[in-house]
Amino acid sequence: MASPVSTAPRQLLLQTCRARMIQLDHISKAFGGQILFNDLTWRINPGERIGLVGPNGAGKSTLCRIIAKVEPSDSGRIIAPSDHSIGYLPQEVMLDSDRSALDEVLVGRAEVLELEARMAELTLKMAEAGDDIEAQEQLSAAYGTLEQRYQVMDGYALRARARAILAGMGFSSEAMDKPINTFSGGWQMRVLLSRLLLQAPDLLLMDEPTNHLDLPSMEWLESFLKDYPGSVVIISHDRYFLNRMVNIIADLAHHTLTLYTGGYDDFLRQREQNAELLRKQADKQRKEIEHMEDFVRRFKAKATKAKQAQSRLKALNKIERIEIPTEKSRNMRFRFPQPPRSGQEVMRLEGITKAYGEHIVYEGVDFRVERGERVALVGPNGAGKSTLLKILADTTGFGGERLLGYNVSINFFAQHQVEALDLKSTPLKEMEKLAGPEIIGQVRSILGAFLFSGDSVDKQVSVLSGGEKSRLALARMLLTPANFLLLDEPTNHLDIQSRDVLEEALADFDGTICFISHDRHFINSLATRVVHVEDNQLLQYLGDYEYYAWKRKQEADAAAAQAAAELAAAGGAPQQVAGPEHTAEGRKARKRREADLRRQKAQAMGNRQKELTQTEADIATAEQEKEATEALMADPALYNKGKDEVQRVTRRNAELDSKLEALYERWEVLAAEIEEIEAQFSLDA
Repeated sequence: MASPVSTAPRQLLLQTCRARMIQLDHISKAFGGQILFNDLTWRINPGERIGLVGPNGAGKSTLCRIIAKVEPSDSGRIIAPSDHSIGYLPQEVMLDSDRSALDEVLVGRAEVLELEARMAELTLKMAEAGDDIEAQEQLSAAYGTLEQRYQVMDGYALRARARAILAGMGFSSEAMDKPINTFSGGWQMRVLLSRLLLQAPDLLLMDEPTNHLDLPSMEWLESFLKDYPGSVVIISHDRYFLNRMVNIIADLAHHTLTLYTGGYDDFLRQREQNAELLRKQADKQRKEIEHMEDFVRRFKAKATKAKQAQSRLKALNKIERIEIPTEKSRNMRFRFPQPPRSGQEVMRLEGITKAYGEHIVYEGVDFRVERGERVALVGPNGAGKSTLLKILADTTGFGGERLLGYNVSINFFAQHQVEALDLKSTPLKEMEKLAGPEIIGQVRSILGAFLFSGDSVDKQVSVLSGGEKSRLALARMLLTPANFLLLDEPTNHLDIQSRDVLEEALADFDGTICFISHDRHFINSLATRVVHVEDNQLLQYLGDYEYYAWKRKQEADAAAAQAAAELAAAGGAPQQVAGPEHTAEGRKARKRREADLRRQKAQAMGNRQKELTQTEADIATAEQEKEATEALMADPALYNKGKDEVQRVTRRNAELDSKLEALYERWEVLAAEIEEIEAQFSLDA
C-alpha cells in the first residue's frame, strides 16, 4: 500500500480557494442538560491555522459539526457568505462504495466531472452531426464555452492532482484503482481526507486527521497545509503536529472558547500565566472581601458605624466573585513497578525471515536491543513494524533465530490484549486483578490518567467503545513488572494530558522499551534510537526523532546530488546556457519590467488595501458596540428606564445588525478584488 511521499509541485496540488471570513454568533449547545458551550462567539479569519483543543467531552467535535452544518446548535447563528465552502473530516467514517479510491477522491470536484461528461456528450453529437455544418458550428461553439470553463477550473490537471494527493497519503498507483470498500477504515479515512484536499474548501475542518496516517504521510500533510490558501481548524492530540501547523490555539473549556496566539507549547505557557494572574486576583479579592466582612461583623451593631456597615454589606453582595476553573490534575503521575534487572543484551534476532503468502516482509534481517534502550520503530504503514514487534514478542511464526537475554521478562501491548478483557467485568475490577499490593492504592488514579473516572470505572467492559477497551488494556499492561516493554501505538485514543502521563511513566522506567508510534513528540521525548523499517531493511539512527528527520533529509539530499552528478557525467543533463535573463542587459530589462508591473499594480489597487484595513476596524468597532447593546438588552434594569430607552437600544441593535451585514459584504468584495489584482500583477506570473 505504501508509496514514496509525492514530490509533485505544490502549485499542482493546491486548488485556489477564496479568502473568506466566518463568524459564530452566540452559539450554544447542550446534551441532556449538560452544557457543552454557552453564548460562544468566534470569528475565523482567512488564512488562520487553528488548533482546537480542550478536555475530552468539552464539545470540540460537536462544535466542528455545527460549523460544518452537520448538526444544529441550540441557539445562535453562523454568519458566512452564501458561496462560502466548508470541508469537514470526521473522526470515523465508513465509505460503502465500489468506486475506486481515485474516483472517490474525484467526487470532491463533481462540478468538473459534470463538465467533462457534457463535453464528452457534445463530442459524440459532433461525430453524429456529420456534414451538417450549421449543427457542427452550434455544437462546436457550445463545446468551446464548456472547455473554457473546464480550463479555468483546471480540469485537465485534475486527475494528476488527485493522484499526487493520494500518493502523499501513502497510496501506490495500483491501490488508487482498487474499490474503496476493499480498504480498512483507516485507509478509507485517507481517501476522504484526499477528497477534501482536492476540493480545497474555504474552511477546512479536520477532527484528528493524523490518527490514521504514518509518519511520511503526516509530513506530507504538514507540507501541503502550510501552503493551503484557505482557513484550517484542526482537532488533534498530537502536540508536535500542532506546534508545527497552527498559529492560533482555540481552547474549548468551561463552556467557553479562549484564543491564544502561537502553537501548543505557546498556549501552555500563556494559559499558565493567565491562571497565575487569575489566582493572584482571586487571592487579592478574597483578602478584600474578608476585610469588608470583618468590618461588617464588628460595626453592624454599633450606632455610629451601622450605616457604613450596611453600605459595605450591600457592596459585598454586588461583588462578582472571581472563580478559578477547576482542572483535572496536571500533576498526576504514575510509576511502573520497577522490574528485576536484565542482562546487557536483551534481545538478538539473527537471519530473520517472514512472509505473508508471496509477500516477503523480512529476509535475512538482524536486530539487537540492549538494556536501557528506548527503540522507536518508524516507517510507512505495511513496512513490517508491527510484524517485527510480534517477532520480538514471539507471538508470530518466523524463520531465523530469536535469542532472549538473561533474566528478560516481556510485556507486549497489542490488539489481542483487548480481546483478552473479561466483558462481564468492570475497568476497576480488571485493574485490581493485576495490581500488586505496592500499587493497589494507585489503581483509580491510573484509570483516571487513561480517561476512566467517576461512574465509568464501574461500567461493564462489554459496553465500552473500542477506544476505551484499548485504553483499559494499556492501563492493565502497565501494572505488570516486566523489564522489556513492547508497545504498538500506545498513544492511540489518548488525549494530550494522558499521553503526558504515559510519557513520564516510561521516562522513569528502568527497563528497556521498543515501541511503534506516529506521535513525534512522544518519540522525541523517549527514543534513544530510531529504526526506520522499509523494504526489508532496518536503518539505524542513534538519537531522537529530530535527529532522525534531519539525518534522513541529509541522506535524501546527498542521494539526489549524486544522481544529478551521475546524470551530468553520462551527458544526460542539459548544459547551463546563459540566457538573456542572466546578462547585465537582461537583468536591467527585468528590473524595468518589474518596476512597470509594480506601478500598474499600484494603479489597479488604488485605495482598496487602505479601505480594507478601515473596513476591518469598522467591523471590530461595530461588533464591540453590538456586544454592549446586547448586554444592555439582557439586563433587566434596562426595562425599568422607560419605553423610549428600550426602543432606542433595540433600534440601535437592529441598526448595528444592518451595518455589520453591509461591512461584511464590503469586506468580501474588497478581499476578492485585492486577491485578483495580486494574482494579475504577480512578479512570478
